[in-house]
Amino acid sequence: MLYDRPYMRNEYPREKPSFLVWLLSATIAGFILQKIFSVWVGAGSFEFEPMVALSAAALRHGYVWTLLTYPLFHRDILHLLVVLLGVYFVGRELRPHLGDRRLAWLTLASVVTGGLTWFALTFARGGDVVGATTILCGYFIVFACLFPNREISFLVFFVLPVTTRPKYIAWIALGIEGCGLLFSELPG
Repeated sequence: MLYDRPYMRNEYPREKPSFLVWLLSATIAGFILQKIFSVWVGAGSFEFEPMVALSAAALRHGYVWTLLTYPLFHRDILHLLVVLLGVYFVGRELRPHLGDRRLAWLTLASVVTGGLTWFALTFARGGDVVGATTILCGYFIVFACLFPNREISFLVFFVLPVTTRPKYIAWIALGIEGCGLLFSELPG
């Protein structure tokens, strides 16, 4: 009867969610969990953030998982939104060329490399790091290597339209990071 009609059958192949969707969902869930625990616990004896943020103290306590969990948590909603928008837009361009498996390996390599680099530079001073900025940097470096001359447009301060090439953005970011390393991280 009704199921004899082809448009009534449920034979459409369902796509599984991409790695990028899982990554964004896990990061948003981590941020929500972080905020729930910070409000729920408050000034109690249990502290959530030191158990998930990458720091020398966390590694001294044996929290080795912090090398993988720090990108799932962020300081505030603006940090989360800016980083996730960048990860989404750059990751969306990389996914057809790399595939989900390579994108996952790129994400893992970016997280571990960024965490170890941060840890090596700030080991003596202490502090902690959270945020998926290392994933965004890793994605953008690969994007700039694959498509150095592709014109991209974006809005500076959500107002001023700018069109440029990824290789120029990568060189500018490298210069800013180098100056920050020389004048802020190393002397401090």
